[in-house]
Amino acid sequence: LSGLDPAQPYFQGTPIEVRLDKSDAEFVDIIHTDATPTIPYLGFGMTQAIGHLDFYPNGGKQMPGCGKNAVSQIVDLDGIWEGTRDFVACNHLRSYKYYSDSIIYPDGFLGYPCASYDVFETETCFPCPKEGCPNMGHYADKFKEKFKGSFVKLYLNTGEAKDFAREGTLQPDNTYTSFIDAEVDIGTVDKVKFLWNNNWINPTLPKIGAATITVQSGESG
Repeated sequence: LSGLDPAQPYFQGTPIEVRLDKSDAEFVDIIHTDATPTIPYLGFGMTQAIGHLDFYPNGGKQMPGCGKNAVSQIVDLDGIWEGTRDFVACNHLRSYKYYSDSIIYPDGFLGYPCASYDVFETETCFPCPKEGCPNMGHYADKFKEKFKGSFVKLYLNTGEAKDFAREGTLQPDNTYTSFIDAEVDIGTVDKVKFLWNNNWINPTLPKIGAATITVQSGESG
């Protein structure tokens, strides 16, 4: 059961019989995108963690791309109706858009367990724990057997426009880790190829690559 920015007004802080709760299904995952107080900020989404996995993309309050001026927001590429909806409830509506994109980009919304978004931004919540990191959205239930304890809060960043999946930026002399799920055992990996969709014209002909690549395989990576 996936909760897409569950409503805050009349439900925040109420008994579990009234609102969505992790006891409602075998596995409940939540995407929080508009978790600012309804008064005075008109936030529509719930702040509290209520699922087995609670994802707070971009901190769960202000989504990238939702701070545009009224004219550019309403005159949207998808039409005036879509643009008007986004202007009125942009943060709230991001939840279903992230979920939709997660179907197409199963590895594009990796959530990291962290104490808060402020701590997440200090980059001290990396790498993933030994259980791995779940992906927000459609494939979150792949982790339903790995988090059996109390509420788990997960943080990540997204892009500001469709497509929202974000793999992050690469900087020289850093170490990066990527998880790839496969339905079958692919055997020994003997070649890794980098594909860079570079849309900028640069006379210096920059290249991308890695000095060292370490491949780990198995059910837990």
